[in-house]
Amino acid sequence: MALRWIEGFETDQDVTDFGRKYAAAVNSGSWSFSTGPKVGSMMQAGGGADSELRTKTLVVTPSNTWFTGWRVRCSTAAGGFTTVTDRGGGITAFRGVSDQVEVRIHSAGGGAFTWRVYRGATLLGESPSFWDTDWIYWEFKFVCRTGTNGSIEIKSRDTYHGSASTVFYSLAAVNTANSGTDGADTFRFKFQFGNNGSFDDIYINDDSGSVNNSYSSGDVVIFGSSPNGDGNRTQWTPSTAGPHFSLVNDPPGTPSDATKIKSQTPGQVDLFDYQNLALVSSGQSLLGLMIGTTGGMETSGSRNLRHIVRDTGGSEATGTAWNWSTTPTQHQAEVFEQNPVTSVPWTKTAVDAAQFGIELVS
Repeated sequence: MALRWIEGFETDQDVTDFGRKYAAAVNSGSWSFSTGPKVGSMMQAGGGADSELRTKTLVVTPSNTWFTGWRVRCSTAAGGFTTVTDRGGGITAFRGVSDQVEVRIHSAGGGAFTWRVYRGATLLGESPSFWDTDWIYWEFKFVCRTGTNGSIEIKSRDTYHGSASTVFYSLAAVNTANSGTDGADTFRFKFQFGNNGSFDDIYINDDSGSVNNSYSSGDVVIFGSSPNGDGNRTQWTPSTAGPHFSLVNDPPGTPSDATKIKSQTPGQVDLFDYQNLALVSSGQSLLGLMIGTTGGMETSGSRNLRHIVRDTGGSEATGTAWNWSTTPTQHQAEVFEQNPVTSVPWTKTAVDAAQFGIELVS
């Protein structure tokens, strides 16, 4: 597997949700959400502090090479920033708690921005300029290695700065492993206080596996949805009588732990229908999908659970089991790069017809 994470800001828009889903979600209570530039929602930073999202650990063994995409509008101000200064935001690759290398947004003055590459406090290089109020889909290649083995490459996808195949900026033969050890396993996306920028449509790949092991080639769109109907099986116990899906599809921004489904019987499954994908043609292949489940133990003890996928023909496949052994509510996410039933790339038709859910294993 190479696709490690995606985020579209449709289903989670609350400080509680972000706190469960991410290792850090700094200043998320001051963020606002509105219609995205492509589909669904976008996030706009704000408030009186820096804003950042830091993923949980994405791989057990750190990978040297990573690819990430990020739709960014650096400022909503018509005149942009006139001061020449680092804005303190951008993307940082970490190995554990140690930052390896950062691609930082820099205000070049007069409404123009550049990307600056830092290893710790050391400036390694700087890109050509781009304009602050443009929505641009940026893609980055991080090779996090010591000595002269590291590199950074940046691509853009918009009218002014190039196509998906155009390298906007590259920096080679540099040390991009500030910890002194190769590899990264975590990423942080950040906007500094005062830069009320917006972002959307995040993906993160590493270079392992046979698919999604490089750039995702341009204008990627991430679309999230919540259950909108009960599926083939509803075996878990609802907190109140009625459709199960209505108890677990909390509106974005207003999560509720009071409505839920629960089970104490191994083998029980609840499946759900989901909203059809938007902005995708019927036969178009998808890069992958990610299922997220929020829950936990009601009392002391331990349970093993796993995600389950049911395709349009009724065949089913399961994901990797995980364990919940604490009462605080948690978030468990799992990527399915391909249809696990057929082992072929997802299409809009297959995703729209599929059901997704959860099984209590033991």
